[in-house]
Parts: sequence; C-alpha cells; structure tokens
Amino acid sequence: MERILLPALDRVPASPIGGKPPRRYYLDWLRVIAVSLLLIYHANLIFEPDMWWMIKSDEVSPLIGQFDYMVSQWRLPLLFLVSGVSTNYMLGSRSGRVYVYERVKRLIIPLVAATLLLLPLQAYFATLHQAVKAGATPLISLGEFLPMHFGVMLTEKKIPLEHLWFLAYLFIYSVLALPLFLGIRRFNQQPQLGWMHAILASRFSILLMSIPMVLLQVVVLFVLPEVPGVPQRIVEYLGEHIVRYGYFLFFVYGFIIATNDNLNQTMLRQRHVSLGLAISAFTAHALFAPFSHGLLAVVVMSVNAWLWVVAILGYAQIFLSRPNALLRYATELVAPFYIIHMPVLFMVSFFVLQWTAPLPLKLAAIILGTFSLTALFCELVRRNDVSRFLFGMNSLAKARARRQERADKPRALAKLDPAQPQRVADHKD
Repeated sequence: MERILLPALDRVPASPIGGKPPRRYYLDWLRVIAVSLLLIYHANLIFEPDMWWMIKSDEVSPLIGQFDYMVSQWRLPLLFLVSGVSTNYMLGSRSGRVYVYERVKRLIIPLVAATLLLLPLQAYFATLHQAVKAGATPLISLGEFLPMHFGVMLTEKKIPLEHLWFLAYLFIYSVLALPLFLGIRRFNQQPQLGWMHAILASRFSILLMSIPMVLLQVVVLFVLPEVPGVPQRIVEYLGEHIVRYGYFLFFVYGFIIATNDNLNQTMLRQRHVSLGLAISAFTAHALFAPFSHGLLAVVVMSVNAWLWVVAILGYAQIFLSRPNALLRYATELVAPFYIIHMPVLFMVSFFVLQWTAPLPLKLAAIILGTFSLTALFCELVRRNDVSRFLFGMNSLAKARARRQERADKPRALAKLDPAQPQRVADHKD
C-alpha cells in the first residue's frame, strides 16, 4: 500500500458537461520538457553516425545515437498526446467553428510565417556548411541564396516543411478528429457509457489501448502489401509515413485522458509496471535478433512506445503537478521555441563545427548556444503583438488578462473552503 499526496482536486468545482476540465499542470511540464529534449535530439543528430542530417560533423559517436533512439520512442508520441489534452481544454469553451479558427491562428499562420521567414535561413546555413566541407570559396551570401531558394520552391512546386511538419500534421489531425471529439464530449457522461469508464479504470486498460497501435502498424506494413489491386506507390508511401500516422492515435488518447480521471488514476497505479515493461521491450529490441526485425519487432515497438508514455504520465502526476512562475513563462513560449530552435541550431552549428575542439565540447556549445539564443529570440517575440500573431500567440492584452485570471483563481478556490487539506489517495501498485 502506498500513500501519495495529491492536489485537493475535490476543491476544484466539477466542470459541467461541455465545460473546461481542471488543468493538469504535469502535462504542461511534460510539453516543456519534451520540446527542450527536441533541441538536444536535433543537436545530437549532428554527431550521430547512422542518421542523415543536413548539417553533419566528421566526428561521430555511437552512444549519442543510442540516446536519441531511446528518446525517440516516446518524445513525439508524448507531444501529440499533450496536444490532444490541449484540444480538450480548447473545446471546453469554444464551438467547433471557433476551434478550427483558433487552430488556423495557432498552427497554420506560424507554419506559413516560419516557412517564409525562418526555413530559408536554416537552408542557408546548411548550404554554407556543405560548401565549407567541400572547400568551396567564396561562400554564397544570403542575398544571393534567397532568390535561388525560393526559385527552386516555385520550380519544383514543393515546400520543404523540415521540422514544421509537426504543425501541419497537428492541424490535419485536429480537423479530422473534431467530429469524434465533439461526440466524446457530448456523450462522455451519459449513463450508458458506464461500461467504458469501468474498462478505462481497470488494470488492463493500458494494454487494451495499445491494440489499435499494433493493428495499424501490422495492417499497413504486412497486410496491405498482400492485398491485390493496391498500387505499389500507395503501399510504399503509407509504409514510409506509418509512424507519423500512428501519432494520430496518441492525439486521440490525449483527448480521452483529459476527459477521464479513471484513466489517469490507472496510469498512476501502473507506472512502475509500465516502466519495467518499456525498458524490457526496448532492451529486447536492441539486443536480441528475433525482436529486431519482422512482425514481432513491429508488435513489440508499437506497445513499447505506449508503455513509455504511460510510465512518464504516471510519474509526472507525482513529481510535476505543481505550477510556478517558470512553468507559466515557458508554457507561453513553448510553441515559438519549437519553431525557432532549428534555424538557430543550424546557425550555431555552422560556426561551432569549424572549431578545433573535442566532440563533447562542440556538442555542449551547440546545445547551450542554441538554447540561449532561441530563448532570447522568444523573449523578443513575446514583446510585440505582430510577432506574437505570427508565432500563434495571444495578443499582449489577452495574455495579461489570462495571467490575471490565473492569479485570481487560487484566491477564489481558497474562499470556497480555506481550511480543507490536501486529499490523500491510497492505491495499490
């Protein structure tokens, strides 16, 4: 029996059907941590031996590749899941039409702005890096490069999204899943769905939720190629992008998690088991041949990704449930940080890779330099309404109003029952 001190959730008034659910601050922390790890992941790719990257060091380290491979099991699934949770919050106070409009503001406008303003800089420093490696002189100027860059885009009629693919996919998933999400919110508290809540509260819910992920991979990779009449180009395209399509399930699961506290409690209880199984599955896949190729590998790694996410969510409920000023600041800037970090990474890497220094020092300089400059640029973005609009942020006036609302909420809750202590939850692991 384990006693865990949880926030006094019973002090928070229950949300009406269709209203906003209580905010889960550990998910905000996880979003911030995941995006920060994304910077480290991308910096590591420069020194990873088995991964192609637009900017690459001559010195490589297999250990860096192993770290990136482990983190990649859960980093993007976690980001899509947290995005699903955010979607639930948005639909709590918006109609479907307003929700789509907000998604355009927060995803499509930053996508277009960054594609036109930032990705050319990223491509420019990648081009400079390749020129330096080839010994070419003199180096092309930015003024000479930009017409060539946009000319290629117009000629090939292809827009390179690079890391911004996440914004495009998230918008598509948000629109495709909207009817499903509205239906879940409408029927979530209906009595006839009591059996579903019971399933989500059971210890088997974690494994049951991994079944759709396994089926998606198996159907696309093993069943579809054997179906007569399916064009080979479609089979190949789906096979190449199957991982990104699987993120849709994590997006939907995030929405469900935000609507069902039973599932959150199940993840809390099963965190140790999920972590143990995730480590075991990853180890088996890395060390033993039967788990490295074919159908068994697909099944194991599909379940593995979900187990990592469950374990992280379980532990985060214990250790990351308290908000503070840093979280409020970072939450507001997490989207601009994601958008800006890659061009800054390429710029910093271009200069650092020309140093005569050991690999660890170069990697540390790239990570710290990119983080510092990206944080600085994000701070500049947040100070101006035009830049805030381009990066999908609320206006300064609306941001101040929201901060005031958050500051007033704890005082309002304290007036409800100022003497009520935190609730202690008993559960078995």
